[in-house]
Amino acid sequence: MTLDQIPWPGLTAAEGLAWIDRAYADWCTGLDSTDDTLLSTRSEGPPRTLDGRYPFADVILHVNREVIHHGAGVALLPDLHRALGRR
Repeated sequence: MTLDQIPWPGLTAAEGLAWIDRAYADWCTGLDSTDDTLLSTRSEGPPRTLDGRYPFADVILHVNREVIHHGAGVALLPDLHRALGRR
């Protein structure tokens, strides 16, 4: 998938939140459909990257950590703006 193929949300907060909710539901559905064979299969990441060296289960855990890490950073932005007196 390329950036041009991603169905980006509209311009409102409600559209953005709905987009995140759909992405989360799709992610969970995909994880629910995996089996032990798929989880132990080496990922098919881009050539010459670390992706292809690890089982798919490790890639899933890495993606979850990244989403949590970056999501936490985004969640702190309103507090930062409030502390700095910005809207």
